[in-house]
Amino acid sequence: MTAIRKNILLNAVNTVTSVLFPVITFPYAARVLMPEGIGTISFLNGIVSYIVLVSSLGIPLYAVKKIASVRDNEEVRNQLTVAILALGFALCIIGYVIVVILANIVPEIHEQSKIFYILSISILFTTIGAEWFYQAVEDFKFITTRAVFVRTAAAIALFLFVRTPQDLVPYAFITVASTIGNNILNFRHLRKYNIFDFARIKELTYSDIIFHLKPSLIVFSVSAVSSIYLSLNSVMLGFMSTEVQVGYYTAASKITQIAIMLVSSVGIVLLPRMSNLVATGNKDEFKRISEKSLKVSLIASLPLVAGTVVLCAPIISVFCGDDYRPSADMLAVCAPTVFLSSLSSLIGIRILYSCDKINIVVWSACGGAIANILLNILLIPEYEGLGAAFSFTVAELIVLAIQLALGRKYLPFRISSIFQPKYYIATFIMVAAILPLLPRLRGSVILCLSIIPACGATVYLITLLALRDNFTIEILKGFLHRSHK
Repeated sequence: MTAIRKNILLNAVNTVTSVLFPVITFPYAARVLMPEGIGTISFLNGIVSYIVLVSSLGIPLYAVKKIASVRDNEEVRNQLTVAILALGFALCIIGYVIVVILANIVPEIHEQSKIFYILSISILFTTIGAEWFYQAVEDFKFITTRAVFVRTAAAIALFLFVRTPQDLVPYAFITVASTIGNNILNFRHLRKYNIFDFARIKELTYSDIIFHLKPSLIVFSVSAVSSIYLSLNSVMLGFMSTEVQVGYYTAASKITQIAIMLVSSVGIVLLPRMSNLVATGNKDEFKRISEKSLKVSLIASLPLVAGTVVLCAPIISVFCGDDYRPSADMLAVCAPTVFLSSLSSLIGIRILYSCDKINIVVWSACGGAIANILLNILLIPEYEGLGAAFSFTVAELIVLAIQLALGRKYLPFRISSIFQPKYYIATFIMVAAILPLLPRLRGSVILCLSIIPACGATVYLITLLALRDNFTIEILKGFLHRSHK
């Protein structure tokens, strides 16, 4: 098995467990804590996520690309790692200053300051975790093993300690538990790579650390504006509407993010590889991987979007419970972001950023952020969570449109490749096949969510084979070949 296939397989395991964790735990937490409790945690955690963003200052994405380009030179790689970690620690202090100020001057935060401080623990452990290092050196075996262990422990803790709607403090601890556990293990594991050599740390200078500030700031500008339409909706709902509406929106966006994680799992593996290919000038391999990545995004995201829209009501019923019925419409509105986000992630991060065209990614993120804020201001007062969901989807569409308009000459494939007819035809036929089943199975949501997706996936695969899609045939042959070994 080639290294890239092994990494994709390991990351698939990591992604499956990262999806299973909220699939198992969120329905329980949603039913115990109710929309108001979930809304409170989501509102405060949204604010903490912005502080994490500020205190990390674009380091995670910058560091993956920087270290991946020199990963074969151990001495240079380790010097860079120490310098970037030192910069992270300095920024972490600024993050906690912001935490203290907000907890004391913002009434909505001060009322829940204990929970806010608990959630802020993630700031420190995100800094020391250096997840970016393991992605850059493609140590996906460690990432996967560690993540499975920590998520399992967090799930057990949830069922043991969260029993009533008043158990917000234990739930807050468990919310950050995976971050704490993962990053403690990350920090310890760095010793394997001989990162913390005393002589290297002693030679570290101020200029070595500050050197990484400017490029990190450039990447931060992308992350900052992108996060506006990823996290700000919950925060704006919290200020402009009610915590119950935040809870409804959180349920819909949580499910959408799970689907995005499934589709984007390959991208996590490919970013360091593609950055390395650009650095070494291997354009043909970069083009080949980009084209295959596009096909993976299309073949996975299109049926997921269609299936989510068709099954939005039973999904919410099973995943969150009947108290979250308003979330179904929000989920249907958010569903297209699975398709849009998978493409913008491929084009913006894996291709344009790898090719040092970060300015295009910045402009696209700014466009999406501005649209999201303006639409939220217009729509949330009247439509509440549904308005936030619509704003989120439009923001993702604008991001993708700007990337295609400004970055088309840097893409290793034609824009028309996004509209490969076979995948859209197969999706349409799949929907036509499953829609008649919906009224017949509506009485049992369990049967609905087991039979309809299975039938849909079967019809989708058979249609692609009937249309003789070479990529699908290649994947199927590879799977059958490995299963017979």
